[in-house]
Amino acid sequence: MEFKTKTGKQSSEQKEFQKQAENCGSKYVIVRSVKEAIEKVKEYLK
Repeated sequence: MEFKTKTGKQSSEQKEFQKQAENCGSKYVIVRSVKEAIEKVKEYLK
């Protein structure tokens, strides 16, 4: 899970890390608030 501000963007290094994580079967999400993070965790645990 990667936290970003409302206007924040991933660096090229972060995009590469995301790609590698997903290629290994990991779930990778970008969230912009604690509320959104909680929602994503709840979705993941269903």
